[in-house]
Amino acid sequence: MALPLFYRALIVKWNNGWFARLSYGLATAGALLTLTMTSSRGGFLATAIPGIIFLAMDRKPGKAALASLALACVVAFYMPGTFLRKIESLAGMSDKVTTSWNNGTDEDQEYTGAERVYYWKVAKQIMEEHPFTGIGWGNFADEFARREGLSEGIVAHSTWFQVGAEAGMTGLAAFSAMIAGAIGYSFMAWRRFRRTGDTWGEMHSRVLLTGLLAYCVGGTFISREYSELLFLYIAMTAVIAEQSLLGATTSPATSPALNCLVRNPQ
Repeated sequence: MALPLFYRALIVKWNNGWFARLSYGLATAGALLTLTMTSSRGGFLATAIPGIIFLAMDRKPGKAALASLALACVVAFYMPGTFLRKIESLAGMSDKVTTSWNNGTDEDQEYTGAERVYYWKVAKQIMEEHPFTGIGWGNFADEFARREGLSEGIVAHSTWFQVGAEAGMTGLAAFSAMIAGAIGYSFMAWRRFRRTGDTWGEMHSRVLLTGLLAYCVGGTFISREYSELLFLYIAMTAVIAEQSLLGATTSPATSPALNCLVRNPQ
């Protein structure tokens, strides 16, 4: 989610001299390299899909793609080989996913990641049994352990299934609507800023939009329902959407809402 912020800093500070370019470029490359060190397939998808959308929304997508390619080349030189092998395994995952959904997990087999769909299946069953209230926040692991006869449970490895199981279908609907609303508002703000030529607002609404999309993609494979960054993004989206309605086109200081955030209390 934070990667678009690093890229934004690099672009905004590009004309501030070679030292700024080097500093922000290394910071952006470092953030991307840190992601590869997790060897996470979900992390790869959460970066690649919103990343393509982020570049496509640029006024000069070709130039933006070249900058991203340069960063990718630097990261590729240092990233661990295990990350590439994990990404390559996505191609043959469908059969393993189907088997795990239908037959469950086998503790004697090597972990492949496909086992997560079985956790989703259990969460789906819990959600269907408790559609209105769920089983309560933080209770999924204990419930999973009880159902499977285990001494210790695990999370659902999916934000959507985890929220659905713990808060019910109603809680999942409210949670999803909150995120969908933020995505919609950030997109509308981006369109307004682009139409009025406000490059500051256009860049930041784009960052928020793709950051929220990254949350949605990544949250499909890991449980991130308690992520503070999500709610910070939603709050920032509300502020920047308000600014787009005011038609501010010069700087963030022209927005009363943003001015309240940066105002010196003294």
